[in-house]
Amino acid sequence: MIAGLAVFVVVVEVLNRRPALMEGTAVTADVDVVRYVFYAIAIILVLAANVIRGFVIKGTNVTDVRSLAARLNVVNVFTIGLADAPAIMGLVLFLVWRRHTDFYLLGCISLYLMLRHFPRYREWERIASEKLGAHWAGTDTGAR
Repeated sequence: MIAGLAVFVVVVEVLNRRPALMEGTAVTADVDVVRYVFYAIAIILVLAANVIRGFVIKGTNVTDVRSLAARLNVVNVFTIGLADAPAIMGLVLFLVWRRHTDFYLLGCISLYLMLRHFPRYREWERIASEKLGAHWAGTDTGAR
């Protein structure tokens, strides 16, 4: 996740510092419409990640720790996948229109989403105690 974002940064910096590599690749179509659409999608993703996460976790009816952990894992993979989308859109803006500032802005949104939704043991523990109640109280995984 964050390593992938770092790879994107390296690619953008290498291509930005060597304009000969990108010579003749800029598209002449109007970039503003695409930029606004990408920024709107990024904002929607920030809001949607919280909403989707909440719905999936609240709608979970589980009776054991394993099924809850599996559900939480799926939710985290999904939200981290959503978190990569703004950086990918920024990379597209750079590769097609050479807009490196747009890449960095959208990359910051991706980084925010990755850090915001990074799996945390304490959060999983809280959700488990809410969902499993007495079943969770006696469970000690040993991982802290």
